[in-house]
Amino acid sequence: MLRPAVYCSLAGVGRARAAHGGEWSDGKTPMNRPFVRLKDIAERTGFSINTVSVVLRGHSQLPEATRARILEVARELNYVPNAVARSLVRQTTQTVGVVLTNIMNPILTRAAQAIEQNLTALGYGTVFSISGYDLAKERAAIDRLLERQVDGILLYPANHGHLDHLETLRATGFPLVLLTRVRAGSFDIVSLDDRKGALLAARHLVHLGHRRIAMIDTGLGYGSREKSRGFRTGLAEAGVTLDPRLVVVLPGSSAADGYRAMPDLVAARPRPTAVFAATDSLAIGVLRWCRENAVRVPEDLAIIGFDDIDTSAFLDVPLTTVSYPADEVGEKAVQRVVQLIGLPLAERACQVHVVEPRLVIRESSGRAGRRTRSVGARKQ
Repeated sequence: MLRPAVYCSLAGVGRARAAHGGEWSDGKTPMNRPFVRLKDIAERTGFSINTVSVVLRGHSQLPEATRARILEVARELNYVPNAVARSLVRQTTQTVGVVLTNIMNPILTRAAQAIEQNLTALGYGTVFSISGYDLAKERAAIDRLLERQVDGILLYPANHGHLDHLETLRATGFPLVLLTRVRAGSFDIVSLDDRKGALLAARHLVHLGHRRIAMIDTGLGYGSREKSRGFRTGLAEAGVTLDPRLVVVLPGSSAADGYRAMPDLVAARPRPTAVFAATDSLAIGVLRWCRENAVRVPEDLAIIGFDDIDTSAFLDVPLTTVSYPADEVGEKAVQRVVQLIGLPLAERACQVHVVEPRLVIRESSGRAGRRTRSVGARKQ
């Protein structure tokens, strides 16, 4: 028979905090109040511990008067379920770990929010960690999450070239879902099709008549390499070769990085007529440089970003970009990790779910006097 859940006291809410000075009326602080047990509620109501337990778990078929009395006393005593005791009974902590590479990246922040909201809706808590693209920090973050006995982990890999520790973890059957495509290995993956997104960007610029096209890349991870491959493929379809002098690979992805990349690109001759930036933040830096150096966008230089962060539509020149549907990625990732948690170990076969990108056409990519839309794109 399962041991009844243990309940602990909240910080003296029902015993009334004094109205003046922030003191507690009984003189005790929140940390030194006793645990409220099922036995305490049973003694106060006159019902058995088992009856109290059934009511508090929400499964009671008992008379309404019984339920009302037990719930009333429980509120008076200000109990909350003891999560540790509950996890011992259920063999689950109802928590999922999330490891991000960079919390300052607006699109990852939006994805994290979507993940947390979807987990909350399913009754799970969320524990966040940041790797900063550092493999040692990622390993440490995973170790901490496992020590906390999370039920599953959602993760943006720090280094796509070193996945051995993730492969080892996945081989145990632990519910692990990666949020970006990786080069190899058997993993559950929910990811945007970065290659297709960059392909759409290249086709759009070529369709507008551009041939001298620059690319600002981050070199951060497999997703960045997929963007590079997709963009080159889109140019090659039209017989356009990407001039190596028009490719800048940066160690970061901020607006400042995009700004610093521009002097080298405009020094090339002939100068580029369009720029594809691997993130919207990079593209925003490009726009700032253009404004300060009297380069007209899009008349002198067309610009396309990637992610469709919230600010992209509200710039002085609204940014054409490839949309990263963070809400969909977060929802699908949570659905998959929760599904894995509920499956028997033998049935946890790996699945890959690819989210389709969309090209969002705004003013930064058009040419003066010409407004065209590429196939598969939407105007916004």
